[in-house]
Amino acid sequence: MANLKKSLLSAYQAVASLATLGTYWLLRQPQPRYKGKLSLKGLSAPVEILRDRWGVPHIYAKTTADVLFAQGFVHAQERAWQMDFNRRLVAGRLSEILGPVAVPLDRWMRTLTMRRVAESEVALLDAETRSLLEAYAAGVNACLAREPLPLECRLLNFQPEPWIVADSLAWVKMMAWNLSVNWETEILRARLIAKLGAQAAASLEPQVPPEWVRIVPPGVDYSCIGSAALERAAQARQMTGLGARKGIGSNNWVLSGRRTTTGQPILANDMHLGMGAPAIWIENHLSGGDLHVSGVSMPALPLVIGGHNEYVAWGLTNGYPDVQDLYMEHLRQTPEGNTEYEFRGEWLRAEVKREEIK
Repeated sequence: MANLKKSLLSAYQAVASLATLGTYWLLRQPQPRYKGKLSLKGLSAPVEILRDRWGVPHIYAKTTADVLFAQGFVHAQERAWQMDFNRRLVAGRLSEILGPVAVPLDRWMRTLTMRRVAESEVALLDAETRSLLEAYAAGVNACLAREPLPLECRLLNFQPEPWIVADSLAWVKMMAWNLSVNWETEILRARLIAKLGAQAAASLEPQVPPEWVRIVPPGVDYSCIGSAALERAAQARQMTGLGARKGIGSNNWVLSGRRTTTGQPILANDMHLGMGAPAIWIENHLSGGDLHVSGVSMPALPLVIGGHNEYVAWGLTNGYPDVQDLYMEHLRQTPEGNTEYEFRGEWLRAEVKREEIK
């Protein structure tokens, strides 16, 4: 018994020593520089970044492009790991740093092709929007080039790739997907129709106005609707926390100035999104060029999503509208090994894209 106690005590001491050494190692790692002067290529004039007692950055510049350059720099200083993780998530490239555990998620994200669509949409941007996104990306890359790597990148032994405009567009699509989940409801409806019939399934839902257009005509066979997509989506949600969950929902309230002690209106906006560490939002104050605004943005995106200036305040609430549609595709294999799909009664050859998950 005495030997057992000695062994346990030795084990506890070893764990405590490792924890102490680990804490010491973490504290000794290089940290981002929040004070002093830096000389960075890409700015047209000096920029000042001040952080208040809460750590919120206040960015002052002469031009809008310089403000967004500095915003990108600050976002990368504080959230480079989060930004890289999120763009890998959308692109289906988490396996490259996390290994086989992320393969199911990568397969699902590549099936959705959000990254590929984002890349194709860069060419569709107007010149002003693209220049703002490029200024933000330049600031991110200026930080990645000279600031210490995030701890997570050092532990996983990889260097984040340069940030590009498509990275920002891809995250917009990821958030749209995250906040638009009626495709799952459509699968549920189809499975109910296959099980109960159209009339019984319709009785379980609110009445649909007769003037609404019915996209899917009567007589469609829904029995082929399976659960594979739902299972893959559930795997993705379990690993990332993204997607609809119980107990969430934004709210937005405005109080007239006639009911306040100051005579000014009050906006209370609570944009409920999933809890995370680091948080999905980052607060910043931007002043320069056409901008003088304070509020929250997302690492990966320039400007402010919810906030205020001297004249107006604004926020967002997701109404969960029906913005997604599912299509039932008929596919077949030809004797030659080609894949074809049916379109208006005619069989056409499908373009097959192969994805390599490293």
